[in-house]
Amino acid sequence: FARYAVRIPYKPFFTATAVLVYGLGVVFLGQGIIELQASGTLPATPVAGGPQIAWLGISPTIQGLGAQAALLLLPALACWPRRHSGIPA
Repeated sequence: FARYAVRIPYKPFFTATAVLVYGLGVVFLGQGIIELQASGTLPATPVAGGPQIAWLGISPTIQGLGAQAALLLLPALACWPRRHSGIPA
């Protein structure tokens, strides 16, 4: 195993792993919101014609879609190019 581990391209491997783990987080968030809405702990505001993909944790409610959209927006904001003010960070 140690002989072949050296040949793994690290950057693509860890990039793919990070994407998979982040996707899993989006699914867990969606399924958690579905369960909280089913128990009555969280209100459910339906979206007409919204998608429903149970195995991805996507339900047609404002709360679920909003939370998942916010979670998907975080990496985009982290990668957004910043304007340099000339002051080092």
